[in-house]
Amino acid sequence: MFGRSKLPRTGRTTIQSEGDRDFQKLKQELEATRAFLQATIEEQEAAKEELKSAHEELLSANEEFQSTNEELETAKEELQAANEELITTNDELRNRNRELNQANNALRASRDYAEAIIATVREPLLILNKELRVVRANRSFYEFFKMGPEEIENQLLHEIGGGQWDNPSLRAQLEEIVPADTSFVEFEMVKAFPQIGEKVLILSKRIDFPQMNSAAT
Repeated sequence: MFGRSKLPRTGRTTIQSEGDRDFQKLKQELEATRAFLQATIEEQEAAKEELKSAHEELLSANEEFQSTNEELETAKEELQAANEELITTNDELRNRNRELNQANNALRASRDYAEAIIATVREPLLILNKELRVVRANRSFYEFFKMGPEEIENQLLHEIGGGQWDNPSLRAQLEEIVPADTSFVEFEMVKAFPQIGEKVLILSKRIDFPQMNSAAT
């Protein structure tokens, strides 16, 4: 019979020591790999959280952008509406200015016409406003009553010449007809004037100049 050979005790110890070292080395490598994988997993989780946070911020920024865009659209519409109103207002102002120019031209023409009438009237003529204040007189009036424009213009009729024209009946009639745009004929007034003596005046007409806001007698 053949018997199994036995290794020396020293040889078995050496093989076992090398195996232990390999095992420990593998174990350490496994632990390192496990730690590396755990760190990688944690980094991935952290990166995932960061990506999630970045995504949420992006969504929030997108919402803000949409809100801002809507506000800009609203502001644009309001600006367009304001611009249209401004254009309409400018058109209205241009039309109003044109109407005012036409009215001023008409007023100027009316005044020129009234001035021409006053210049051609031979009888003494006074132009009064609705307050019975003298606006002006023609040359015949100044020459006949020996007075100058500075003595009568802007004066109330009954204050001219220190009250020379203060006739209650005349004043009552004028206060009645001037606001009502009516007239009277042949109103007789006897008055003594310092410069020309006693005169009998026949006030027989009233000429209306609407643009001058006055009455003529």
